[in-house]
Amino acid sequence: MAAAQQKTVQSVAHLRRLIRAGRHDFSILLAGGLLRSRKTIHETKDGRFRIANHIDGTIQTLTDGELHMCSNIGEAIAKGCLIAE
Repeated sequence: MAAAQQKTVQSVAHLRRLIRAGRHDFSILLAGGLLRSRKTIHETKDGRFRIANHIDGTIQTLTDGELHMCSNIGEAIAKGCLIAE
């Protein structure tokens, strides 16, 4: 996807809006953008996030709060490093 179509995720609420609008491919920029950690994120029927981590094939299902405690997604959002592809 072209760089102009990428969006920096501003908050968990913004992440949820992007997912509901059909965006599911996200990357966490690492090392100043030289590396990326790819993730596919969907919203479950009960409002949790289902995250497929491309680097190791693991799948997590997390609440809003768990995004900050049990994954690096919350920190990536806070640092402006979570990008919607």
